[in-house]
Amino acid sequence: DVMGPLADAVGVESFLERTVQRSGEQATYSPRIGIETDVIPDWTRVRSGTYLEPTRFSQNAKGGRTHFTFGFDQRLFRWEVFGLWTEGTTWMLSASLDLARDYASSGIGVGIWH
Repeated sequence: DVMGPLADAVGVESFLERTVQRSGEQATYSPRIGIETDVIPDWTRVRSGTYLEPTRFSQNAKGGRTHFTFGFDQRLFRWEVFGLWTEGTTWMLSASLDLARDYASSGIGVGIWH
C-alpha cells in the first residue's frame, strides 16, 4: 500500500485533545506478504502473513511497527437453515489474529464455505 501526503491533517487523538500533531506529511509505503494453503484439501485452510505499518506522525519516536497475521477457515457441515439457503449450503468457522507492538486484534466468524 502507498499512502500519499496530506496537507494540514491531524490524528484523531490530536483532534480530540485539541492539539496539533500533524499526520501524513510524507508519503508512506507498507509492504505486505502472505501465504494461504489447504492443510486438508476442501476442509481446512490456513493463512499467515506480515506487513509493515509505517507511522504517519513525524513525532513518533517508536516509528512504524511490523504486524504478524494468522488465520484459518474450518469447514463445518451442510445446513439450509430451514430452507432459507440453497440446498447444499456448507457452513464454516473462521478465526484471525493480528499482532504487533502495543497492538493485538482477533476475530471469529461463521460463514458459507466456497
